[in-house]
Amino acid sequence: MRLRAKPGERSRKDVVDLAKDLATFLPGSGSPPEEARILDGQPGRVPGTIIYQKRSMLGYECLAPGFEARRSSPPERVRLLLIPAAGERLSRLARELPGFQDLSPSLYRADLPSGPLWLSRAGSCLVGVAGNLPREEAERALSVLVEGAGRACEGRR
Repeated sequence: MRLRAKPGERSRKDVVDLAKDLATFLPGSGSPPEEARILDGQPGRVPGTIIYQKRSMLGYECLAPGFEARRSSPPERVRLLLIPAAGERLSRLARELPGFQDLSPSLYRADLPSGPLWLSRAGSCLVGVAGNLPREEAERALSVLVEGAGRACEGRR
């Protein structure tokens, strides 16, 4: 559903109110899907920042669709990622992400302009941390993400 406002006497508040009214007719609870909850309990995550990215995560189409959240702890601008369907995506990531490296059976790195992107497998998902983090800190963050992925990424295809 898409709402559009034409220039006129109506205000932005009118459009927001209409959207809220229409949302009451949509099915479901409105809570994030189970996969997104993986990012919810992560240390340092900024509350309210989990978003579903249908296209272009961190500026790369090959990373989407997936979920992204911001982390507040230093360094600034760290992003946490959850990417479903890992097996289907790895070859594309290897082709399209700059400096992509397969470091071990479950650790990958790409050199993005904003800093390194570290990825790890979590069942049928990929979890990631992007930003200027040293490998040791990135691996700690990834291990917490992998542990949190648990059932949400088991056997999903």
